[in-house]
Amino acid sequence: MRQLRIRINDGNSDDELRSLYDWLQNEPDVRQNTAISIERGEAPAGELGTTFDLIQLTVDSSFQLSSLAVSIAAWRATRKKNIYVRVETKDRVMPLSSADSQEIIEILRQLDED
Repeated sequence: MRQLRIRINDGNSDDELRSLYDWLQNEPDVRQNTAISIERGEAPAGELGTTFDLIQLTVDSSFQLSSLAVSIAAWRATRKKNIYVRVETKDRVMPLSSADSQEIIEILRQLDED
């Protein structure tokens, strides 16, 4: 099982995070095969503030990572501006700077190789 956290750093990060959470909850493959919740987490090292909301996910297969990547790419494509999204594991941080599902799949697969 792989624990992932998704953070959004943007002026409207709470609204955008809720939007992404709702989007993922409405995606059947993600909803049915991934444990997902919004949680309060500590700010990453070097960032201002003490806590940030984040999306916590538990996935257990590469298929689930691929479904997640396609869903994140689809959500990003609906945004009016490029929102800074990053996916974290306990020891890695990977920025998702594209709305291209193949690029996001490759990034998430890198996380899965650990």
